[in-house]
This record gives sequence, structure tokens and C-alpha cells, in this order.
Amino acid sequence: MTHRHLPDGVTLIAVAGVCDSRNAGHLARYLHGVRRSPEEQLVLDLTEVTRIDGSGLRVLIDAHLDALSHHAAVRLAAVGSGIAEALDGVPAEARMPLHPTVEDALTAALSADPPKPPAPQP
Repeated sequence: MTHRHLPDGVTLIAVAGVCDSRNAGHLARYLHGVRRSPEEQLVLDLTEVTRIDGSGLRVLIDAHLDALSHHAAVRLAAVGSGIAEALDGVPAEARMPLHPTVEDALTAALSADPPKPPAPQP
């Protein structure tokens, strides 16, 4: 993993390989460690991610829910079809914004208000 701090409270993180139970803890620590503040917008470049299991997905969801509680977001960029399928099962209240390219995700993070969590369903 690599990261780059950008202006206006955005960090771009490139993730590669497999995100599974063997390295989910490392991913969680990395995401937490690179943030300059809880309000920081995170953009995850998933171009090089080949597979993600429930453990990896849980890390992304937890990071996003934490970001939402601080009026920020975790945005996913360049999500492959296999990973997109895994994300289909994520509950509405934990869904992260998906962007086709890193550039689209950065533009959204730098110019838009953070996403609001959906209202609870009755």
C-alpha cells in the first residue's frame, strides 16, 4: 500500500493484491495510521486489488462508517467487477461511494459534500 496526502483534507491510498483475513488487520491499521484527522476524506484506489473477502470488506465498511461519523467519507475508485459483486451485499447504511476512476473519486472528494448516511428503514 502507498498513500499520498493531497490538499483540502484528502488522502489517496493505493491498495494492491488480495484483501482477506490474512492481511485485513494490516489494512485496518494502515487506513487508520495515514489519516491526518478523523474528518479526512479517503480515496482508495482499488485498481490493483484482485480479490476481497468478508474480512477485507469489513475493514472498508468500518473505515467508512467511522468517516461518516466525522462528516467524511471513504470513496472507492476503479473497483473491478469481482469486488463490485462483493460490495453488492453491503447494507445500504454502510455503502461507500464508488467511482469508475481515481480522478472521478478525487474530484468528488475535493469538491463535494461528504455523502450522508441513508435514513434507517422502518
